[in-house]
Amino acid sequence: MYLCKIAAGREEISRILTWTFYWQGELIWFKDEVIDYSYTTPCLVHSRLYNFSIPNSIINLKEKIFDDLQSAFLAYGTGGGLPEECMEFILHLDFEY
Repeated sequence: MYLCKIAAGREEISRILTWTFYWQGELIWFKDEVIDYSYTTPCLVHSRLYNFSIPNSIINLKEKIFDDLQSAFLAYGTGGGLPEECMEFILHLDFEY
């Protein structure tokens, strides 16, 4: 499984990101709108994940997909996805399917 940021918006849509999530041999595309963030300790990231393209073959596993996606975002944040001053952070994801 992997999580990859594909695109980031500019100017008025700069808080909208496009991601792919490769899960159990299937590629899932989705959008991420950053609702709020703070780089004070602990850092906070609150995002709305939406516009999922989950293949029909795994749609019945979407709760497991969302659990694994939450874990992938946690790993992404600790692996360099957040500024280095964010040694501790709170991640809040709103999933809309």
